[in-house]
Amino acid sequence: MKYKFISILLLFILFKTSYSQTVDATGKISPIKKKSMVFTLPIASYKYYSGELYQNMHGDPNKEFQFSLGFYDVGIQYFVINGFAIGGSGSFKNSGQGEFKETSVAMGPMASYYLQICCSIIPFASTGFNYTLTESEFQTTSENNTQTNISYFGKIGVVYMTSDKIGIYSEIFYSHNTAKQNNNKSIEGNQIGGIFGVKIFYF
Repeated sequence: MKYKFISILLLFILFKTSYSQTVDATGKISPIKKKSMVFTLPIASYKYYSGELYQNMHGDPNKEFQFSLGFYDVGIQYFVINGFAIGGSGSFKNSGQGEFKETSVAMGPMASYYLQICCSIIPFASTGFNYTLTESEFQTTSENNTQTNISYFGKIGVVYMTSDKIGIYSEIFYSHNTAKQNNNKSIEGNQIGGIFGVKIFYF
């Protein structure tokens, strides 16, 4: 009975906050209202890799800083209710050099909850997973290699709206990754880091 009451209370709070986010504090239409969309474009990121999956032969972890104005790792989400959005991301890459050819396909769902606490500041939290399949081959030897990677992640961040539809955001994230090559033993690793970028709301 206690857990049932808590569940009903949480659903009521979610409905109440979602309903209240149709307009912001100034009376303008909220960018996180139902039927809106949000496009996430990362610009810069810092990632720290650890675990057997990312360590070298000496056991050293890996670190990476990336800055790009391109559309890598773009996310698209749709608000099914005020404040709550579902969607995901996907990518396709095909490359080759001489006899070597490699194809990589990645996709995964993500769910996010946004809470507009004032007219220009919107905290958010997200969770989801990504699945990546990479196939490589040497054409002359017919030697094929297949690798799968599954990543489960969680992130929290905040958006600062610079206009009605555009905001800059920063977030911190953690992900647990598992890779398997040619049905061999799985190798695991972790990522933690931060991302800075732009979010565009369409409503």
